[in-house]
Amino acid sequence: MKNRMAAVYSLLWIAAGLVSVTWGDVWQMKQRDQYHTGRADYAVPAARMNSSFFDVFLWQAPTPGSPGEGGLGGSSMPFFAGVGPDNSDIVVGTYHWPKGVQGMDRHTGKTFWHGNPDGGEVIGKTTPAFSADGSVIYVVNDWTGSGARMMAFATIGGPVNVWGNQGDPNPFHLEGPSPVVCNNDGRIFSFGWCDRPYAAWDSGMELTEVWAASTGNSMCISNPSLWTNDQDGEVIISAGRDSTIRAYDDFENEIWVANIPEGTDATPTIDPVSGHIYMAAGFGDIYIVGLDIDGNPLWIDAALQVYDYQEGINSRQRATAVGCLSHDGAAYYFQTVAENGSGKLYAINTSDGSLKWTYDTQSKGWEEMYSCPIVTFNGVVIVGNNENGVYFAIEDQGQDNPVLLDTLTVTAGANARASATLSADGLLYLPLRTNWVAGNDN
Repeated sequence: MKNRMAAVYSLLWIAAGLVSVTWGDVWQMKQRDQYHTGRADYAVPAARMNSSFFDVFLWQAPTPGSPGEGGLGGSSMPFFAGVGPDNSDIVVGTYHWPKGVQGMDRHTGKTFWHGNPDGGEVIGKTTPAFSADGSVIYVVNDWTGSGARMMAFATIGGPVNVWGNQGDPNPFHLEGPSPVVCNNDGRIFSFGWCDRPYAAWDSGMELTEVWAASTGNSMCISNPSLWTNDQDGEVIISAGRDSTIRAYDDFENEIWVANIPEGTDATPTIDPVSGHIYMAAGFGDIYIVGLDIDGNPLWIDAALQVYDYQEGINSRQRATAVGCLSHDGAAYYFQTVAENGSGKLYAINTSDGSLKWTYDTQSKGWEEMYSCPIVTFNGVVIVGNNENGVYFAIEDQGQDNPVLLDTLTVTAGANARASATLSADGLLYLPLRTNWVAGNDN
């Protein structure tokens, strides 16, 4: 039985021996929140720092097929407390062929429901988003029969009764994977391919475009990030391949634009306290971008170079994924990809934009949805190296040299493009292909 199941695609839970810190029962969307912080509310106990990190599989839930047929891409598994069937804590993942979305009990792995709301393969690389109260799940997909690109369904029932944005004159405005939910007013943000950010309103029966940025900035893979406070209201920050970062207000106006040396497929991260914006950029050279919420440079320039590509000497790197911000706001982490597998994990001192350290994760890839690092309360960074098929747990001890705690290698021929999510009670979730070593409540 174990050999027959060795190639199962799994939605996986790992017990990493972690300590509860605060409200870790909600990971609402990609990189956790509308700021894209990638912060997990737990701390790895000291006793675990010198032992295996990825060693306890509590449960595995195969994706639908015969069995575990559905492939897995650059998505992640958000979770929400008390909103599943019978008030259960639910975790949600997406998969490729036969393609769809699956909801499970996050403690036991019991599958509540699965199915494809509508459409093609993009859903396998998109991270679903919960509404502010967790009662609704939003997903994006391509090639839908209805014409919708963004869709919604009730968390309890799954993708049985689905509503979407097919009634809009241009549903493609909301086709960017991994919707971003504004918890201030409930709007759901996305973007059009190589275009600009847009937002929809959910009536409970249909999704309707209600906001569109007044200018475009060639967003192709990067998501918008949202800043909310009493003084500024809602500020929408976006970046793209036109070598700019742009900010918009609730009235669709462009507030400011900041020029950067190269374009990006990365997503901005916003410090929820200070409003400071951090992001990687570059398709050869690599830069760290630092701006305040008004578009002013945090350091001597809006973007500082941290990697110098020299043709014939080294390899070009690319900024594609979202980074993460330490809980004290002092360090920003991001990973690059490279076609030859020389991509790295970077740690940046946010005080001055200087390079704190790099770690050679051998991250391989070029243009795709890729693994985003997340960070624990005490500075353990978890990330996959994409086409090279390995997940890393790396501790930032505050010095120049990071410490590798553990690695997890996926099944041969699979990838590590997905991103981890982690709860305060020590549950680490990953969609990945691995050997079948644990059951579930089904």
